Amino acid sequence: MPETWLMKTIFDSVHRTKLLPVLLLVGMTLAAYEPVRKYEFVDYDDDRYVAANPRIQQGLNWENVSWALIALEVANWHPLVWLSHMADCQLYGLNPSGHHLTNLLLHLTNVILLFHVLQQMTGAVWRCWLVAALFATHPLNVESVAWIAERKNVLSTLFWLLTMWAYLLYARRPKWKRYLLVVGSFVLGLMSKPMLVTLPCVLLLLDYWPLGRLRGRVELHSPRFRRTVLRLALEKLPLFLLAVASSAITIKAQQMDGALDAKALSFSARLSNALASYVGYIYQMIWPERLAVLYPHPGESIPGWRVAASALALVCVTALTILWSRKFPYLVVGWLWYLGTLVPVIGLVQVGQQAMADRYAYVPLIGLFIIIAWGVGDMTRRLPSRSYWLAGVAAALLIALTMATRWQLRHWQNSITLFERAIEVTDNDEIAHNNLGAVLVRKGRLDEGLAHLREAVRLNPAYETARANIAVALHQKGNIEAADESRWEEAARLYRQALESKPDFPEAQQNLDALLEKIEKKRQ
Repeated sequence: MPETWLMKTIFDSVHRTKLLPVLLLVGMTLAAYEPVRKYEFVDYDDDRYVAANPRIQQGLNWENVSWALIALEVANWHPLVWLSHMADCQLYGLNPSGHHLTNLLLHLTNVILLFHVLQQMTGAVWRCWLVAALFATHPLNVESVAWIAERKNVLSTLFWLLTMWAYLLYARRPKWKRYLLVVGSFVLGLMSKPMLVTLPCVLLLLDYWPLGRLRGRVELHSPRFRRTVLRLALEKLPLFLLAVASSAITIKAQQMDGALDAKALSFSARLSNALASYVGYIYQMIWPERLAVLYPHPGESIPGWRVAASALALVCVTALTILWSRKFPYLVVGWLWYLGTLVPVIGLVQVGQQAMADRYAYVPLIGLFIIIAWGVGDMTRRLPSRSYWLAGVAAALLIALTMATRWQLRHWQNSITLFERAIEVTDNDEIAHNNLGAVLVRKGRLDEGLAHLREAVRLNPAYETARANIAVALHQKGNIEAADESRWEEAARLYRQALESKPDFPEAQQNLDALLEKIEKKRQ
């Protein structure tokens, strides 16, 4: 029939231009994340990056651009992140909807770029599409998209993928101008987030598969193989040097911000947590439940059997991927992508107080998604009518992930929903109790806020910020209850305790001075 011929012609045309896969990816991403445009800033670094940062709120000007290029603020050097937030403030002011929209558009761009780059490298349209679709809809990526302060993750990943694209062009036709494009994209990525330091190693993996610059040309363990590996590694020497420089700057920034404390945890505790976290991220990928903005570090309390089982599992999987690498090269590439890209954030060098974080899995999970997409295709090669079965299973899986993402997303509506969820699904989370308590106090819910703040101090008696927040709450409670001087005295005592633990605490000092002046006036 003419109509059938016409529809087939249109579908073939769309398939050839890759328009249909892209439209499906756009639809799924927007379906998963559309509610985020209605959400607020949250009281967890959003203030430091935007909501309470006067310089950023001024927007783009020469003075602010110059500051962004040299600033070592919030434990990072990431000038492009500061510039993107300034641009948002210039466009949207302090309307959080616009800031959320930028994060969402960056994530959507990353989804489409991931599909395009992998498809250009492999030619496998629907396998690449599945990788991008999993990346688009997986609930573990909610934190990176819904958290305005995590702009650095989605922005740096944009340049990660652009660097891969530029490298593909260079690998096909090595020219110095194309290599400069690789270096330029890589530098812009490092100026967004230092997690790109592992990208040169990923490019070496891509040389093996799917680019084939290594695999198939030489025999493993032969002198020619070693020479080829050395040549390809030397080819990336400028990228490795840039990665080292970025790492040094980052360490300096983290030391200045107080985020890097090597003495806080023993090496055995950090190693144990790292091994457990490698397996933990895989579990969360398979069954993404009880996700939270912060997972408190267990310290020395991880059971030995769990650490041993995690180490054994990692060793066995690594050995198997290497053993099967000749027949299934994507296995070793995807697995080493996952292991390697997590190294900077796995906790061997502890930054912050978290055991792991959903945002850290944003790029590493791509390696596991590659294994899934290619592995399922190979495992079902002889299955009758496999195209229909695979399409049905993939559709059901992606619908389930989209629904799970929308469910997880709702916890990011505001600070109260965010920290209530963290308290619900984690244990001994003094940071979540403190943050929730501080938010409730600011909203006038003093008794509820005090309960959470006191729980934070109970969990960590040395938590000076929580003590200062209790003082703020008691100060306000004294004002409300007819200037109750006993409340003020207790607040002053807590401010002093906070300052004893942390002398460089200007907010506590200012509040204490103002409170003492108020007490003195009342007594006069």
